[in-house]
Amino acid sequence: KAVALDSEAFESASLDVPTNAFGVVVCLKPIAAGTKTGNGGSVNGAIVCSGSGYNDGWRICVFDREGQYPVLEIGRPEGAWSLKSEAPLNFGFWNVLAATWDGSNACVYINGELTAKGTYTGNLVLPKSTLKVGYAGFGVGSLKMAVASAAFAAGPEKAGDRVGDALLKESSG
Repeated sequence: KAVALDSEAFESASLDVPTNAFGVVVCLKPIAAGTKTGNGGSVNGAIVCSGSGYNDGWRICVFDREGQYPVLEIGRPEGAWSLKSEAPLNFGFWNVLAATWDGSNACVYINGELTAKGTYTGNLVLPKSTLKVGYAGFGVGSLKMAVASAAFAAGPEKAGDRVGDALLKESSG
């Protein structure tokens, strides 16, 4: 059963990532720009984060309202490292959005298709705040969306397995 979110979020303890590796999968239906704006009134939207995703932890957001291209960000003291998808989310339709990072290679997938790949070999700064699905603040606005499921994993082996399992589950209905 899906839940509609806008200026609220599901919240839990931050994802414990003992190594530089994690995976996340969210089954979502983006609907429209949210009611909360980001820094300076910017129209953007948070999907999921553990920590701020800017100076610590990681996050997935959309910063381009026109195309809705998701961006994976890994927080660093000097500001986030970013990886932008080359394909947009399909607004009004269900999407399976996944991201992985194995300590070196980062990937973004939409509906099982690789849409971005990059290299980040820095350290993951442990999250200083909770895990949230939906609006989180930290300079990023909200996204009106329905969320059916979310899965998270820490560690290089678990991250890839969890993402693969979730993609298979979502695609088989």
